[in-house]
Amino acid sequence: MRWIRKAFPDHPVDPAIDEAGILSDLSDQEIRFFFNYVYPLKPEETDGLNAFNEELARRLPHSAPFGSLHLNTADKRAVTRRCIQEHRFVGLKFHPFVQRFNPADERMFVVYELMEEYERPVVLHTGFEDFYRMKMPPADIERILRRFPRLVLVLSHCLFPHFREVRALMEEYEGIWLDATNVFGALKYLELLEGPTKDHAWAQIGTLFRDLVSDFSKRTLFGSDHPVGMGTLDTIYGDLFAFGLPDEVSRAILWKNPLAFIGRFAPEISRRWNAEIQDDAP
Repeated sequence: MRWIRKAFPDHPVDPAIDEAGILSDLSDQEIRFFFNYVYPLKPEETDGLNAFNEELARRLPHSAPFGSLHLNTADKRAVTRRCIQEHRFVGLKFHPFVQRFNPADERMFVVYELMEEYERPVVLHTGFEDFYRMKMPPADIERILRRFPRLVLVLSHCLFPHFREVRALMEEYEGIWLDATNVFGALKYLELLEGPTKDHAWAQIGTLFRDLVSDFSKRTLFGSDHPVGMGTLDTIYGDLFAFGLPDEVSRAILWKNPLAFIGRFAPEISRRWNAEIQDDAP
């Protein structure tokens, strides 16, 4: 929150929000289950941060925890094995822009090799290059997938705004999932900047994105990034519903797909979640 307030001084979420406040916000929106990501900014933070998320998941059975490591983590093979076998994380999450590395760096290949072997997902921040003042060409993503074609790779933010390139990747590699976090809010922001003219760039990008999500609705997830997403949860979900996707697509990315995703990659968590859903059924 300190970081997001430096970038966006008017961000509406209280910068002093804590765990209880985040959980309260989710509950107020009737959000029952959520993914929880971590990623170390320094290699020496790796083990402690993963242990933190394992302990958090024990206390918060509604969370689906992911682990991580740093490019300069000494034994990435051992850490990856520990994340899956001991911590029992759903998968791994990386933010190459914040962690300052190229995801196609061959030093990461041992991680991708193991995750492909485990058949577990790797969630990768992609897109919003102008904001981070760094580049992540779609060709780098394709380089990873050519080397590890069975890797399950979740493209957070859908490589915004490179939706044509993402479509080509989705068509070729069945292991790719999309995570539409912040895309709806970003498109609304572009509309406000440029005005409601169909010939403007935001409208063309929006059409590409609408078609992308609709055509690959079974491999798309919705995320909020709360508490550091594009506004409050009211705003974030409002941006999704105002975008005009068919109801069945919205329901799929909000509910059906995340449950199917967890069912495939974390059956223990899935059984717990589904038991709770059944207990609440009329």
